[in-house]
Amino acid sequence: MSDLGPRRYRIVNGVASPIETGPQWPVSRIARVIILVLCWVYAATLLGFYLAASFLPAEFWPVHLVLYGPRWIAALPLILLVSLAAWLRLRWSTLPLGAALMSFLGFWEFNVPWENLLTTSGESGQTMRVLTCNVQGRDLKIQNLADLVKAAQPDVVCLQECSLTDPLVVLGGEGWHCRSAGEFCLASRYPILDFEELRRPEKNNRIIAVRARLSRSGKAIPFISVHLMTPRRGLEPLIDWRGGGIDSFREVASVQQFESELLRRWVEGASDSIVLAGDFNLTAEHSLFRRDWSGYRNAFSWTSWGLGHTMFTRHIGLRIDHILCGPAWRPRWCDVGPDVGSAHLPVVADLVESP
Repeated sequence: MSDLGPRRYRIVNGVASPIETGPQWPVSRIARVIILVLCWVYAATLLGFYLAASFLPAEFWPVHLVLYGPRWIAALPLILLVSLAAWLRLRWSTLPLGAALMSFLGFWEFNVPWENLLTTSGESGQTMRVLTCNVQGRDLKIQNLADLVKAAQPDVVCLQECSLTDPLVVLGGEGWHCRSAGEFCLASRYPILDFEELRRPEKNNRIIAVRARLSRSGKAIPFISVHLMTPRRGLEPLIDWRGGGIDSFREVASVQQFESELLRRWVEGASDSIVLAGDFNLTAEHSLFRRDWSGYRNAFSWTSWGLGHTMFTRHIGLRIDHILCGPAWRPRWCDVGPDVGSAHLPVVADLVESP
């Protein structure tokens, strides 16, 4: 034993001489290198998931699972890596962990209203407040929705999966113009000039949207209430690993694509004052949403920060209910409302006529 710690010696002709073994890395240094590498791998993995979800077609079933799955699970390694990096005082981990955090926020659909922040044009003209909600039939708590309508004072209310026989129970008082078709209920403080349905050609009992023209200040505003195909029927067989899961998924994904395209063609050529609201069953980064609806202004994307989840189950939250408008409108405010009994939360937005 020397004063430098344990040493190895070679004995030659009865003479012991130390063996140079080279520098030894302490365990803490090895751990720091491993954690740093894991930070970069995690950041690259999250970025890959984010890019895949944003650019690969949703018909590719792993992307579909990412879009509609519990994305919060991806934060668990981040929590562990941040804790280890802080414990080891690993300053060089700041860069990969920062990149991982930004990738996770994008992957989790955290919204930053860049368009609103970068636009400096003033607001003029009248405001129209829109409220939309998929109330899911008997799940609706009528008093909760009535209280919301009373507090929010919307000009237009569109409900999907609505089974109300008397919408005035929710709307309260006079001054409303109401039209219903199938699961759709549309109520407006402006006169409804006409009202028509969009049905699936091969499935005539399936209404995917209704269209009305609202008479407002001498103008006819095209207003569309939407409820597109749910992806749930294609996801459940995949998650449960049932036989034929891939085939079921592909069938549902094909129907989603067909209905979104059918609706897009139905509203093509409408005036710039068009407004669409309802349950699209598509997240904002879904390839179908970007293909068919990115040309419209999304009220939440334009004005609000955060996740804005509008539909919840036990494990997931998604933003699949949207209020969209043409270039004649500028979204000024949008918020997700309180629980009204449905798994979907109401969405309320203020749209201002563009100058």
